[in-house]
This record gives sequence, structure tokens and C-alpha cells, in this order.
Amino acid sequence: MKTTKLFFMLTAAIMGLLVISCSEEDDDDMSVIHSVVINDNGKTSNGTDFEAIDSVSFYLDHIKYRTITDKYVSVYGYDKAKFTGTEKIVSVITYKGKTYSTYLISNESFKDCKKLTELIIPDSVRFVSSSAYTGCSELVSIKVSPTNPYLDSRNNCNAVIDTKKNELMLGCKTTVIPNGVTSIGSGAFSYCDGLVSLDIPSSITSIGSFAYCGCNGLTTIDIPNSVKTIEASAFSSCRNVTTITIGENVETIGNKAFDTYSIPKSIHCKATTPPLCYSGNTPVWDTVFNMNAYSHSTLYVPKGTKEAYKKSLNFYHSETDWGKFQNIVEE
Repeated sequence: MKTTKLFFMLTAAIMGLLVISCSEEDDDDMSVIHSVVINDNGKTSNGTDFEAIDSVSFYLDHIKYRTITDKYVSVYGYDKAKFTGTEKIVSVITYKGKTYSTYLISNESFKDCKKLTELIIPDSVRFVSSSAYTGCSELVSIKVSPTNPYLDSRNNCNAVIDTKKNELMLGCKTTVIPNGVTSIGSGAFSYCDGLVSLDIPSSITSIGSFAYCGCNGLTTIDIPNSVKTIEASAFSSCRNVTTITIGENVETIGNKAFDTYSIPKSIHCKATTPPLCYSGNTPVWDTVFNMNAYSHSTLYVPKGTKEAYKKSLNFYHSETDWGKFQNIVEE
């Protein structure tokens, strides 16, 4: 009995050590949630590199921070010469005797950073600008701290999701959009060259402006039937699109939403009621599609709707984009 009891005690002790070890490993992975104190001598509590920029800005591990209130700092850039791509954004920083939380990651903070492969969003961050990581072509992993009450990366989706809105704010070429997310935010995949296909779940009802702008890896755009709204320039500037399919429940399409650099061979719109186009305000180039698409692409519409498409009006009560197509075929 004593031998058996001793065996179980040793087993329990070993399991406890394993749990502690795993916990420490998880903590290391999300170490950004811990606070860093910047002392008067410029040394930090965790040994990270510090450099003052001016009275309100500084580098911490080659990432730029700026105080924006008495309580918050924002991330607004990085040191292009020294940043290695492995440095992490810190959640809580004590600087000059005051303690700040990292509130947001601002516009173009890491624009065109080819060194960045993994992004970890700490628990304090509430907002991530849609352009913060534009051009980060090597970014393949996005994680949000599990203790962040505002944002999440549920189901290991490699994306940043606004938890309350169920809106995908930021994605990358390895993102898998979770079912249950209802919108793709403005600029979420903007200039994501590594994205080669769309896999939009049936829970999505709206696609934001510039959401997939400049995604040159896309050859096919397939909008599911669940989507009702496609905002301005959502798929603009894509260079290699050959086919566009628009779901049957789309109600509104923003200006330049499909103004791709390429001329699609075919455009399929499944809606029996022509979607309202927010284009044609004044300039002749103010259109939903590439201007050459109207004479070179074939528009396919549901049976019995050709005349409705030809005669439909846009938001400004002038000739809609649908009526400009020279070749409309019912299918």
C-alpha cells in the first residue's frame, strides 16, 4: 500500500510540474500581457531595449509608442533598421512614473514590414487600424490574448475579430474566417498578396470598403448568398480577377467595389432584383466595375431579369452600371 501511495504521490507531483511547465510556456507565448517598467536610467524591468524619441514618444524593443492620454499609449510605427519581426507589443507600460495601457495600433504602424511573420495582440488593445499591417506579406500567424475583452482570434483563425460586433478587423493569407462572424471590416485583407482564394462563410452579411483591395492573388471572386452589402472599393485594384459571382441577396454595391485592374471574362449576378449601385455621382469613371468591363465582359443575370437590369437606376437616379453592359445573358 505504501508503495502504491508513493507512486501516486510522485505521479501527481510530476503532473503538477508538467502543468506548471505548460502554463509557463503559454505565458511566454503571450508575454506581452505583462507590464514593463521604464526606469529613469532608461533600463526596463524585463530587459527590453528602450529609446526616447521625444517628450511623448519612445521605442520599446524597436516598436514606437506614443502617449495619447494620461492612461493610454498607441503603437504607431517601428524602427525599420533594428526591428527583427520577433518583438512583441506590450500591454502595460510604466513611463516617467505613470502607468499606461496600449489602447490601439494606429494607421500604417507596420506597413510593408516583410520581417513580421507572427502578430500577438495583447489584452489591453481595443482597436487595430485596418491599415496597420498593410503589405506585411509574410504575416501568417495572428493571435489575440485570450484575456482581451474586446478582441479575439477564435478557433485559431489567424485574424483579429471585434468580439462585440462579430466583425473581422484584420486578416492575413492563412486566415480562416470563423462561421458566426457577420462582417468583414474595412481594409481587413487590403493588399494581402498571398491570399489566393475567398472562403467567405454563410454568416457574413456585409463586406467593408477596401476589404480585399489589391489582393492580386485572387482570380475568382465568389460572394455568397448571405451577403447583402458590398461597400466601396471592396475588391478594387485586384490585378488577376477573371470571374466575379455576386450572390442572390446582395442589395447594395458601393462605388468602385469591383473596379479591378483586370477585365473579368464573366460577371454573374444572381439577384433577381438588380442591386442598387452607389456610383455615377458625377465623373464618368465613377463606376462599380472596371470601365472596360462594360464592353468586354459578359454579364449573366437570372432568367427573366435582363430588361430589369438594363433599365435599373443607380442611387443617383441615373443610368446604373448594369445597363452599361453591352452583353447581358440570362442564365
